[in-house]
Amino acid sequence: MKHLITLCLVIVALYTNAQIFSVEILNIQDKLTLCPLEDYKFEVKALLDDTEVNAKYSWDFGNDNEFSTNENSIEYKYIKGGKYKIVLRADYQEYSITKTIDVEVGIKPSFRNFYADKNDICLGEEITLNMPIKDTVLKDFSVQYDLRRAVWSGRGISATKEGIAGCKPPEYGTTRYVFTIADNYSCYYDTAIFVEVEKPSFQGAETPTVFIGDEINFESQTSWANSFSWDFGDKTQKENSNPAPHAYYEQGTYQIIFEATSKTGCSDKDTQTVKIVPRPLEVKEVNIFTPNNDGSNDIFTFFDPKESFLKNGGLTKMPANIRSIKGKIYNRFGQTVYKWDEIEAAVFGWDGTIDNKGSRECPPGTYFYDIIVYGKDGTNLKRSGTIFLYRNK
Repeated sequence: MKHLITLCLVIVALYTNAQIFSVEILNIQDKLTLCPLEDYKFEVKALLDDTEVNAKYSWDFGNDNEFSTNENSIEYKYIKGGKYKIVLRADYQEYSITKTIDVEVGIKPSFRNFYADKNDICLGEEITLNMPIKDTVLKDFSVQYDLRRAVWSGRGISATKEGIAGCKPPEYGTTRYVFTIADNYSCYYDTAIFVEVEKPSFQGAETPTVFIGDEINFESQTSWANSFSWDFGDKTQKENSNPAPHAYYEQGTYQIIFEATSKTGCSDKDTQTVKIVPRPLEVKEVNIFTPNNDGSNDIFTFFDPKESFLKNGGLTKMPANIRSIKGKIYNRFGQTVYKWDEIEAAVFGWDGTIDNKGSRECPPGTYFYDIIVYGKDGTNLKRSGTIFLYRNK
């Protein structure tokens, strides 16, 4: 009887000295849901019976990332969405315990299917922005995106409905628009797209000052233009396509108005101002000519038709800045062999005969000329010189 009593006391002593080791995760319920790239602070507490102890914690976040720490808190974020199982092991002295946590992380939707119904946009033109989003479905995990709560933001946006929004970009250049959508984990995702509004433009005068009669090449450089018109500011008829080269024949400042219209009827204008000035008076130096009908240097003229003559309203050719011209050619005895007081006569020049009639040839030798040119800009040019007539038949 005595030995039996001693055994009972030993058993009671062992039970009385047994301790319970446990670990608590303080801020998690049954399941944790997170957003990608969201920092989450895990806080734990290790207890031996009811007393908190400093344990060693080993974390396995289920994606090949493992950490060990003596701290009772750790921050972590998942880069990639999906389902994970966190395994936490706490060690204290000879005690060890393991606990698991189920985690679901939202998945960023694909924004690659964005489209606008127009690419080349006129200022004030309405476009439609559309971001069709599909739910993400994995093998054992799915994420739903709520298009009813999707929002477009940016200047000129009207209300968003099912991921679609009307938009009128308010200025030239690039406007940024942000699309935001939420998933069933209350995670919000956004992406930015950029819409370009092209200012109408055209190729015109290469310099702000152009000589009278010089041709200017005009050409539309507006990608969204379906049709366009030109007003050259000189009362000529408007053109509804890329025009032929245009020239001005009166001194002054002109405003060119280019109007472009898109397929939807949106119109916009671009302007350019050009100053038209007279070309400085010039006549070429001539000291010899050979009127022998060989097709080379047969006419004595002060003007080069390839350089100095421009169309005047399509009616005739004349130097651009010359208002009138007078001149004469005379021999060494002072006898006039040819004279002119009209531009056209100076243009055609002297053929080496008396009075330019072709019947009486002037003999070879030295001749003299006097010329005075009156410009449209009020300037004038006087020149006198000699010319040698040479015949080699």
